[in-house]
Amino acid sequence: MAEKNKRVSIYFSLDRLEKLDRIVDYFKQENLLAETTSVSQSIGYLIDTFEKLFLNADDETKGYEERLAQLMQRDQTLFDEAKKENRQLKRQLDQLLYLSLANFHVSTNPDWDVQELESVSSDYSVEQKKLLERVAQLIKEDKERGQIMKHSHKS
Repeated sequence: MAEKNKRVSIYFSLDRLEKLDRIVDYFKQENLLAETTSVSQSIGYLIDTFEKLFLNADDETKGYEERLAQLMQRDQTLFDEAKKENRQLKRQLDQLLYLSLANFHVSTNPDWDVQELESVSSDYSVEQKKLLERVAQLIKEDKERGQIMKHSHKS
């Protein structure tokens, strides 16, 4: 025989009720809820999540505060790693930018010397400035075109 749901009354402070409303809204945005049972489903997700993160964790001997601190530290560690990777990517993109500019200058003037390479923010090289402005214009046009295409697929 199928298990029957049990009705339970829960009393919340206004602060916790506001938090529950924000959680329900989050689950709705994630398309995880049916409209009619959104609060019950949200509480179910919260219970399942707590069980997975705290009760079924690798080390159940840790108390609530220790486990919460461990999870928060893991998030901070991941965030720090992502920031480090982003800095590395930015440095590599900067290098590619200047290598591309050097290739541009060599292609327009075979006698060009690498010591003549200017900063992207300088106005000394008119050709380089025009090239960068054109690239920025094309990127803007592509973004706008992408937005038009993105929104044209919505019903």
